[in-house]
Amino acid sequence: MRKVLALIFCLTIIGGLLAIPVNSFFESFDTSDSMPTGWSTIVQSESTVSNVWVHTADFDANSGTNMVKMYGNTDGQQDILVLVSPEVTSVSANQLNFYSKSSWGENTDTLIVGTLSNPTDFSTFNPVATYQMGADYVQFSVDFDASNTDSYIAFVNPLTSQYGYATYVDDVSWEPSTSVPNPAVAIYPEDYELNVLINFLDNIMTNSFEWSATGGNPTSYKLNFGTDNPPTNIISDMELGDVMAYASNTALNYSTQYFWQIIPTNDAGDAVNCPVWGFSTMSATVIDFNTVNSYSEGFETAEVGWLPLGMEQQNVNDDSAQWSGIASTDWSPNAHTGTMAVHMAFSFNSAHDDYLYTPPMYMIAGNTYHISFWYKTSRFDESIEKLNVLVGDSPVNSAMTTELWNNDNIINIEYAQATFDYIPTESGLNFLALHAYSEVLQMVLLVDDLNITEEETSSNEDNIVNPNSLSVSNFPNPFNPETTIEFSIPKGKTGSLGIYNLKGQLVVKYPNLNSQDTKIVWKGIDTNGNEAPSGTYFYRLSSDGKTQSGKMTLLK
Repeated sequence: MRKVLALIFCLTIIGGLLAIPVNSFFESFDTSDSMPTGWSTIVQSESTVSNVWVHTADFDANSGTNMVKMYGNTDGQQDILVLVSPEVTSVSANQLNFYSKSSWGENTDTLIVGTLSNPTDFSTFNPVATYQMGADYVQFSVDFDASNTDSYIAFVNPLTSQYGYATYVDDVSWEPSTSVPNPAVAIYPEDYELNVLINFLDNIMTNSFEWSATGGNPTSYKLNFGTDNPPTNIISDMELGDVMAYASNTALNYSTQYFWQIIPTNDAGDAVNCPVWGFSTMSATVIDFNTVNSYSEGFETAEVGWLPLGMEQQNVNDDSAQWSGIASTDWSPNAHTGTMAVHMAFSFNSAHDDYLYTPPMYMIAGNTYHISFWYKTSRFDESIEKLNVLVGDSPVNSAMTTELWNNDNIINIEYAQATFDYIPTESGLNFLALHAYSEVLQMVLLVDDLNITEEETSSNEDNIVNPNSLSVSNFPNPFNPETTIEFSIPKGKTGSLGIYNLKGQLVVKYPNLNSQDTKIVWKGIDTNGNEAPSGTYFYRLSSDGKTQSGKMTLLK
């Protein structure tokens, strides 16, 4: 009997230790897809799907990837959905701060914040503040009266006659309002992340910097960014306001390491010991048909929600639907071959106007390029998808001047193949674009196994240069800081050598060359005496109506 009593006593002590009230907390819900330790829920509903849970979806989170979703599926009945905090020492000791929004964004969702004396009994709920939710996250602050003796903070979504509505709650802190914030954590790019995407047109990051708070009630953030560590030489102490993302407009170099730092601030001052994170940008991606005769993309290297390196997408109407990678599942074979494809997602609000661009391709005038890909739809009722393929000299819709293929009645739910040819009239950079333009409220369009094969046609034979009479090459390649471009020009002829960037823009030109000239040393300097950024460049030797070209990479 004494052993039993001792065991009960020990269990009571252990249980008491586990249930000790906390003096403060910050919860981002990102460490697990389960409810964090100490947190609980109350669900009173006649619907079996109404619930409160930790939900994973980075587009619905205020920061990170997780948030709490309070979802009601009632139709005329009363739902009580409650998120309950861990037990606290005294609710009035600290200030409550949290972010919240509505799933529909029409100020239709109500959130009531209050306290409970019993975390399992909603009848003990004491309401303190009521808020209307909108489409975007808003931070709310609550100060509790000193007379409030309850030990639990509660978030209540009291649905009454709404069907399929949800309220999201994220980044909840109950902390003293007079201390400096805690350091932030990096969401994107993560520390040591490789192949960070930069776009072709202006070399800026494709995706925004993103971070998450870890507590301390930050009210604003500062950004430091550069190639130095600690970073200062690009951006130093830029005030960003109360945001957790920043879209940089700074042109970056390919294959380069950068560093960034976020400093949370509030009225008490700046966070201390803020970490510095590093990342490296992607290498330049060019499909040069001088050196290869085919290009294939099966999207197997793409992660779900992303695109393969070198491909870009343009969401013209800036809606929530865009091109991205999608995986096959047991119940949905999305890929034609392998396990991955790309898809154009369902659009609730607007017609599609979305372009998926290939990497830049150096194509040769007069040659025939055989192009094929596979496509289908996950059709519902009478839905119809629309897709065309265009070509242009830059990855932007205004440059897509030539249509190569079009289908405005895609209803096949099994993959079909599209095949067509393209013969460029001028040698140079080209981009193919898959342009989705389906009407609003259709379904999903899928594409896989894009292939481009070059065929040197007889009409182009006259343009093929005899390397014994006109030739050009460079060494070393890649290079830093200089490379030697060696060439030969037929005896008695003159010529010129131009160096171009990936956009087809002339960087520097060497005119009036003759057969006595055999090499040029390029030190990475443009016509104006400025240093050219790292990346891929093309050189083109022209003489007597003929050309020879090559590709080189400057690495810094």
